[in-house]
Amino acid sequence: LGLGSRVRCMGLSVTKHEIYNPSGKCLFEFDTSAYGSQVYVAPRPLLRQALLESLPPDSVSFATRFICLDRGDHDNFVTVHLRDMDRNSNEALNAECVIGADGCRSQVRKYLARPGVSRPAGVATFRATVWNQDLDMYPMHTFRDIWSEADGLGFRGRFGCIRVTQNEVYWWCACDSPSPCQSGSSILVSPILRPYKRKIVDRLSNFPFRAADLVSSTQESAIN
Repeated sequence: LGLGSRVRCMGLSVTKHEIYNPSGKCLFEFDTSAYGSQVYVAPRPLLRQALLESLPPDSVSFATRFICLDRGDHDNFVTVHLRDMDRNSNEALNAECVIGADGCRSQVRKYLARPGVSRPAGVATFRATVWNQDLDMYPMHTFRDIWSEADGLGFRGRFGCIRVTQNEVYWWCACDSPSPCQSGSSILVSPILRPYKRKIVDRLSNFPFRAADLVSSTQESAIN
């Protein structure tokens, strides 16, 4: 994409990947450069801005809500109807390609895919970036990954953390979510609802590297 030098300036290199079990025993570690590629982590807002600035003006629109699409009278285009939330007005665009990548509750996918209810993957993932200056616990250039077996996170799951700036740590947690159950033709799921932090902290209470403390120091609204 031509952004390599900019990403290297805004991010931190990752030279080591360490994998632990929940008791803190190192199971495996490796040098990422041994796989032939440089690995960098960068704050998401900076990376997003770099990508946006590399595009032609007005290529990306924010505060826009998808309404519907129709094929209309065009042979090679579909008409996409959108709502500009800032201007409080509607607009229609003729598009050659429409991608339904707007999340698990995608409105676009309803028009592009076969009718039906999306089936959950059975995994819930949480992530956030938090201010932290403990370089001994979360050293720069090192990604730490903790893999649990059954009952380790309440269910099977993983926890990872890495420093993305000198003062910020990015963490993420993935665990089995309640299994969907079949009821006729519908998929019923018990969703994991906010507040997330308390539930994650409970599951990480015995994890190494003070994983629970790292999550506990994160604002609830910052957890995605």
